[in-house]
Amino acid sequence: NPSGSGLAGAGVGLGAGYMMGQQMMGAMNQPAPQAAPAPPPPLPQVQYYAAIGGQQAGPFDTNALRQQIGSGALTRDTLIWKQGMAGWTKAGEVPDVSSLFGAAPPPLPPPMPPG
Repeated sequence: NPSGSGLAGAGVGLGAGYMMGQQMMGAMNQPAPQAAPAPPPPLPQVQYYAAIGGQQAGPFDTNALRQQIGSGALTRDTLIWKQGMAGWTKAGEVPDVSSLFGAAPPPLPPPMPPG
């Protein structure tokens, strides 16, 4: 019976279509894999200029300022400036920079004359 085999074939096709639909629905209901969040952008480095040896030097980032302090080229009395500051200011009076001096000892006092 040709018409009977056609109905059976249609039934198989419907069953396969139903199964495929169920699989697709299951896949759509699953949460999508989460991508790792992007890391935050790096913090901008503040750039300072310093009056060293009567000359403008820099720009210096925080690590370079530490090096200048360690070498003795930059002291608490050295004038520094960064964008946004009204004018040149002693390094010891700028909170971001004055905190860097805590890691370096103060200069030695002058030697005492023999008594």
